[in-house]
Amino acid sequence: MNGALLITTLVANLADVRTHLDDDQSRELDQLLARLGAAGEAPVTPEDTAELDEIAIEIADLIEPLLPREHPVRLSITTAMRWQTGAVVDPGPWTEALSRLDARVLRGTTPARLAESARRWLRAAPSHHPSDVPDGYLPEIIQLDTDQGDLLVPAFQFDEEGRAHALVLMINAILEVDDDPWGVADWWLGENAWLGAAPADLLGTGRDDDLFAAATAEIERI
Repeated sequence: MNGALLITTLVANLADVRTHLDDDQSRELDQLLARLGAAGEAPVTPEDTAELDEIAIEIADLIEPLLPREHPVRLSITTAMRWQTGAVVDPGPWTEALSRLDARVLRGTTPARLAESARRWLRAAPSHHPSDVPDGYLPEIIQLDTDQGDLLVPAFQFDEEGRAHALVLMINAILEVDDDPWGVADWWLGENAWLGAAPADLLGTGRDDDLFAAATAEIERI
């Protein structure tokens, strides 16, 4: 179970999901989300993911029968259930998902809080200083500022020699990285319900066409 994928998609579509629930079902969902937030209050470890996934399964059991077949949350449940359980899991996606849950649902949402939460987890991703890689200053590269006034470039954009992946440059340009580097970083590093994974994790896996299609669809959706 890839519970983090489900929760990330649910948080993004929560208002619409509630339109398919009655009052009792909505209260039950709130209780499960509160349990999820309490279980993930401390920094998430690989060992925590099993408990978090179990709560995510309870949420899936509650809402899946109530949603239309093509609803993005129902699609994410189908994708999430394909993931093998019992393996040691990277806690990073759960850290991201719980951060979004906390900012947008459990503590309420404000633009400042959302920006703070998003920037915190994006800065925590593996990265380089632009001067440490040959292509670090290309205009199509995501560059994120730090609280200290420095710059970070997320590492997924480069090969082992520090050269930028051509597909990354193309997609970054499509997503208009100059205007919104944080949003483009979020697209690459966040779980994508249609792809079934974070786009960055699919680089070099033979799914270039899927990545390009997903980026194009993102622009069309906007």
